Amino acid sequence: MLTPGGISVQYRVTQGVYTGNQATIVGAVPAWLRINRQGNVFTAYTSADGVTWTLVPNSTKTIGVAGAFLAGMAVTSHQVTAMGSATFTNVALTTPPPVTCPNGWACTDIGPVTTSGNQALNGNVWTVSGSGTDIYGTADQFHYVYQTTAANNALAAHITAQTNTSVSAKVGLMFRLSTDPSAPYYAIYVTPSSGVEVQYRAAQGNSAGNAGAAIAGATVPQYLRVLRAGTTFTAYTSTNGVNWTLVPGSSKTLPNLTGSLLLGMAITAHNGAKVSTATLDGVTFATANAITSKREPHGWHSVRMS
Repeated sequence: MLTPGGISVQYRVTQGVYTGNQATIVGAVPAWLRINRQGNVFTAYTSADGVTWTLVPNSTKTIGVAGAFLAGMAVTSHQVTAMGSATFTNVALTTPPPVTCPNGWACTDIGPVTTSGNQALNGNVWTVSGSGTDIYGTADQFHYVYQTTAANNALAAHITAQTNTSVSAKVGLMFRLSTDPSAPYYAIYVTPSSGVEVQYRAAQGNSAGNAGAAIAGATVPQYLRVLRAGTTFTAYTSTNGVNWTLVPGSSKTLPNLTGSLLLGMAITAHNGAKVSTATLDGVTFATANAITSKREPHGWHSVRMS
């Protein structure tokens, strides 16, 4: 809702419970607003033109009520002695198309998540969401959007927003052997409060581990990249998407991550009762001849993954 002090996203999860404030951003009339419902997951967006929509950070909320909802326009003066009024134009109630995976991509939930994840691609901006308890331990729960690759290559992305469903909610980039919840993997993530982490599972069913220490204090927006050279994997961060810095201690040789691998975007709420949403742009796949794990690769051939 729009107020003189900005744009607020609010909710009440059950009958008679005190209203909560999910997110507040800067905004003033005129303003374009939109709310989306997918099952019992609700998300808010704003727009400058009514065509290109931007996720309100941290606005995604799971409300555990099934069935029909009322949807419409609400106005309050916030004073019992005064009348409030507002002008609305271009009001539209639409049924969103079924959630599909963009052409050339595969999309799936991994592990027994409580709420299905989803993904959308608008121009070069991805919006991905997922529930799940974590990507760690001996088995994972998360949403994965990926392609299959057999080459020495890398994936880079600019993560611009992330829902804070837990201090350790994760969104990032992952090489993975398969969609089995206990499969080997190598990944770099950004979290709301636990920094940037590089983690891996060396063998099927093994407990996951950390490759180097977390980069404390690092949050969105964040540029991340993962790189494969044979069975050696490394992770990088950047402040501009051009100059990349190796994450200290991130280089890891994983003999079980060999042959064709899955490579893509992973997101987990780190809270089985919630859904985390993130936006990413600049998602770019790169290949290089004779990549080695001992130096920054030269001769990149980059392809925007969209």
